[in-house]
Formats: sequence, C-alpha cells, structure tokens
Amino acid sequence: MNDDFLMLMAQSVAALAVVLAIFSGLVWLLRRFQTSTQKKHGEHMKVLRRLPLDTKHSLVEVMYDGKHYLIGLSPTGMTSIFQHIKEAREDTGEAGSH
Repeated sequence: MNDDFLMLMAQSVAALAVVLAIFSGLVWLLRRFQTSTQKKHGEHMKVLRRLPLDTKHSLVEVMYDGKHYLIGLSPTGMTSIFQHIKEAREDTGEAGSH
C-alpha cells in the first residue's frame, strides 16, 4: 500500500514538473516575441511630449515614421486631434510670410 502511494505521489510530482516546465517555456517565448515586436515598432514611434489637462485627460504629441500627431487621451479612449503638426507649422509660417 505504501509503495502504491509513493508511486502515485512521484507520478503527480513529475506531472506537475512537466506542466510547470511547459508553462515556463511558453512564458519565455511570449516575452521574447513581445520584446522583439516592441523593438520593431518602438524604432518608428516616439512620444515627444505629454501635457496633462486634468487628472483624467491629457494631450500627447507623438512622432511616427517622421510625422507628428496630436492625440487626446481620456478614460473613454483616445482621439486623433491633429496630424502632421510639423507640416502644418510650416504651412502656417509660409502663409504668414505672404
């Protein structure tokens, strides 16, 4: 009876070790994939500034692939307020000089 109990315990511990090893391997793979994906996209996107409007709302200027975007953030989501800020500033400067 003791031999059967010890055999069942050994099998249970071995099965638990296998499950934990598989889980650990999957977590490692997902973290590695996530890090490489963030590096790819992170090279093209950069947060330039963040202006808090109140405790729940803010404006964020983001540069993505050389273009600037002004984004409004709130608890309900985000809204693209203006795109290509740099180009718009140049257009405004040119219009003011004519």
